[in-house]
Amino acid sequence: MEKRVFCLFLAVMLVLTGCGDVQGSQTQQVVVQEPETKEQSVEEVYKVEQPMLAGEITFELPVSMVRAVVNRNGYQPGREKYVLFLGENITGEFRVVREADWEIVYTGTIQKSGMNGDAHYVNMGIGDFSEVTEPGSYYIEQNQVGRSYSFTISETVYEPVFQGLIENILTELPQAEEVTAANICDVSFGMHSMMLALQCHGVLFEKDNNLVMQLLELAEWLMSFQDETNGSMFEDYEATAAFCGVLTQSAATFGKYDANVAKNFTAAAKKAWIWMEKNPDMAKVNPSAQFYAAAQLYKTEGSWGYKTTIENYLATRATRITEDRFAFYGSVIYLNTIKGTNRDLCTKIMQELVDETEEISRKAKANPYLVYSNDIAQNLQKVLLICFVDYITPSNEYAVIIENTLHYLLGRNETGGRYLNENGVWTSMDMTAGKTLEWNGILLFCLSDLLNTAADEVN
Repeated sequence: MEKRVFCLFLAVMLVLTGCGDVQGSQTQQVVVQEPETKEQSVEEVYKVEQPMLAGEITFELPVSMVRAVVNRNGYQPGREKYVLFLGENITGEFRVVREADWEIVYTGTIQKSGMNGDAHYVNMGIGDFSEVTEPGSYYIEQNQVGRSYSFTISETVYEPVFQGLIENILTELPQAEEVTAANICDVSFGMHSMMLALQCHGVLFEKDNNLVMQLLELAEWLMSFQDETNGSMFEDYEATAAFCGVLTQSAATFGKYDANVAKNFTAAAKKAWIWMEKNPDMAKVNPSAQFYAAAQLYKTEGSWGYKTTIENYLATRATRITEDRFAFYGSVIYLNTIKGTNRDLCTKIMQELVDETEEISRKAKANPYLVYSNDIAQNLQKVLLICFVDYITPSNEYAVIIENTLHYLLGRNETGGRYLNENGVWTSMDMTAGKTLEWNGILLFCLSDLLNTAADEVN
């Protein structure tokens, strides 16, 4: 019932805002184009020792980087399917080949994709093979660039990634002795994103309680770093605020099923808030952090003091909501609050979020990889907003942006490599060096949105 009221409330708000829609001297380098295999690394270099009459010469044969890039996991049958061809002046036709019998099942024409304004300014081509819908294993073949990695077409193509992300949540936590205030924020916001996925697409998590159990363990992990004397997290205002907010949220989400959970989580959150109240100077420096914690406490308790803090921040903030994680998550909480919210402030927030989604959509269409940004962290923050708005007012345009983010992470990118492997584990690459648990949380939100959409289409 609460979800229905929330949907109705936000739908009204959207209507009000107009939202519708090496080389030694004896080493010769030889570059070869090898047939690609599923397990081939895009930067792999191997050595072949070729016997010669005068002795042995070692050749270094670097495997050519794949230049026909696809989502290496694959595509759902009824969704858009694109292959990107990396390089200049790649024209003509491409072929979709079924692996089982090497039969060409589709021939398409390469279109000009444009310039990549976000990274290397490289000319690219794009091929649309959305007409291929029969389940199976395929690869793309093109005369100038060779073939792509293999991929599958299947209704369940995203499920291994989805389940893997859940199963590997705790492995993403830093070692206890290395934990910093920044880690506390990342874990807290990761939990918040996961709970958004639960709230919006809970039916997908009903098969087992794995995500719920992981979230409960994450909350306990966070509590282990709370100062027993003063209630802070490393005496850092932002970390304490993030902890306060997400523990309050956890108490409200899971406490209804377990009284001890409600009691322990609430006590930890209130202790953190008391420390925050004793440090008003820090609050002035970190107003969005205070807003985030207050928004969650107000949603749960309805106290007038929290309401004043919230409305003062929203009326005087100097930055856009999406430029600050505390501001964004806090605003989502405020919009999700059933009673006592300010209608004008809600309208203003929704208008700003809708305007931002339109900007994200424009930039994604202009980027040849069809994503907002080639920077993973930045892109995920933007797609988090898209997931939230898509839940309020479902749109195929939003679903495409979400799905293109998955395509990018799973191989349709500038390297052709998986940044996230087929089992939901981040690969060790420069692009993923800054990964946090929040990345996992946002992707769970993304995948639950896609899986829910696919289920609706089948039904």
